Amino acid sequence: MSRGQQLEELVSDLSLAVERARRLGLLTTVYLLSMALVEVREAAEADNGDDDDGTA
Repeated sequence: MSRGQQLEELVSDLSLAVERARRLGLLTTVYLLSMALVEVREAAEADNGDDDDGTA
């Protein structure tokens, strides 16, 4: 499994964890997991070369 695939799997796992924490009313946990999710998504995009910074 490549690093990019591992990151995408982690994105999926974190998304599920955020939803579960939201249903349980764990607001601080939702916040922390959401911040982790943003970081992992950015790393996954960078690993895939999907830079949307507008440079050509």
